[in-house]
Amino acid sequence: MAGEAWWTADEVARHLRVSRMTVYRWAKSGKLPVYRIGRLRRYRPHDVEALAFPETALAHARPLNAEALAAMQALREDMQRRLGPGVLTEDSVEIKRRMREEQERKAARHASS
Repeated sequence: MAGEAWWTADEVARHLRVSRMTVYRWAKSGKLPVYRIGRLRRYRPHDVEALAFPETALAHARPLNAEALAAMQALREDMQRRLGPGVLTEDSVEIKRRMREEQERKAARHASS
């Protein structure tokens, strides 16, 4: 990240043609990664582009180095040990669908009570 430009919320808002509050809401929800430097909040242009154009984000992503890949593999193995075999092999779309269905069931139960 050395030498990389960091944007303010105003710059992100201008770039995406949204309000500054929208940028803050996206950061708070985790939709847009925010980096804090003391009291300042900064955003990486790559993250902004990934939010705006998710289908092309992977095409421009930087390759991971061997250390990062090893750390990710160790994390995955640890999660598989904790969660059990086969849990992490499900498609993320399927997982999101299941989560949405569970939320709908909870909302329906709550509405009927």
